[in-house]
Amino acid sequence: MKKYILSLILLFAIISCQTEKQKTSEEPSEQEESTPAEVSLSRRQMTVLNLKIDTLPKRNLSSTIKINGEMVVPPSEQAAVSAVIGGNIKKINVFQGDKVRKGQVLAVLTHPNYIKLQEDYAQEAQGLDYLKAEYERQKKLYNQQAGSGKAFQKAQADYLMAKSRVKALATQLKLLHLSPEKVKKGQISSEIFLIAPINGYITQIKAKIGAYVNPKEPIFEIVNNNAIHPDFKIYEKEADLVNKGQLIHFTLANRPEKEYTAKVFAIGKEFEPETRSIPVHAHLTHPVKGLIPGMYLTGHLHKDNAYVTAVPHDAIVKKGTKFFIFATNPVKSSNKQTNFKMIEVLPGEKDQKYVAIQLIDSLPKGAKIVLNNAYYLLSDIEKSETGDDD
Repeated sequence: MKKYILSLILLFAIISCQTEKQKTSEEPSEQEESTPAEVSLSRRQMTVLNLKIDTLPKRNLSSTIKINGEMVVPPSEQAAVSAVIGGNIKKINVFQGDKVRKGQVLAVLTHPNYIKLQEDYAQEAQGLDYLKAEYERQKKLYNQQAGSGKAFQKAQADYLMAKSRVKALATQLKLLHLSPEKVKKGQISSEIFLIAPINGYITQIKAKIGAYVNPKEPIFEIVNNNAIHPDFKIYEKEADLVNKGQLIHFTLANRPEKEYTAKVFAIGKEFEPETRSIPVHAHLTHPVKGLIPGMYLTGHLHKDNAYVTAVPHDAIVKKGTKFFIFATNPVKSSNKQTNFKMIEVLPGEKDQKYVAIQLIDSLPKGAKIVLNNAYYLLSDIEKSETGDDD
């Protein structure tokens, strides 16, 4: 009887085990279903695909206003360099496009008038010492009632007039970057220097060696491109929709594939009569290299400041009925290759370039997102699933 019972128990265990194996072979486990697909790429593969990887971006997908503009530099960061007193160009130290610093010598000028100005100053300065001494002597005599008031007044007038002339001549020397103290000691120079008043780049040179330049005629033009910013035009019917602090996304005419962001910091207070538009000044939110004044740009001003998690259309893929993005997996990545993990998302509102998403799966710690060409990664995964390595 005991043997019979033991046999039944053993038979039941075998049947249960076989049933469990059958279930396992017929249905994927819960763990397998939840395991996301992954793919690894070498640095070379990533370069060939031109993958753009960054943190999960935020985007304003509200309705927008299309606005145009150009890159400009404020007047305070532009300079025209000219000679205070006309002269002949003896030497030019820079080329168009050169970067210069404030105080740098741009050119050397020479002319007899420079020598005459220094001689006049030296003569007037030496005469001033005599007139000052005579004025003080007459003042002392007058106070002691030993001299006439007429002599004191003449000495005072001569001294004050000479003092004004010396001061005026000294100011002219300083404008020419000459030292009045050195000139007074007899150190006369036949040359003057044209000095850069700001940091920036030489955009124009309007003279050549030996040419005579007239006073206040621009010889060099300097622009500080580090202060460049986008200026937009917004029309009258939409003027009330722009406010300080709003963000504008824009592209440059020569870089249509790259989008930049600027923040509004000033708005014009009157309309331009011809276009009925007002200027909107904005600062770049991040530095951009290679910008030049006059670059044409096209932008979009968002009507509100509601930002959502969003990715470019090229960053999201569909597999079956679900949608996914790819995120780097730092734990499984190395210096030679990067591991990418599929992250399920729910797509939402979208515009021409971006689509809002909600994450179903959490991102790996420290992960970044693939922002373009995600379908190539999906293609690799599908090939490995079907066993097709071609």
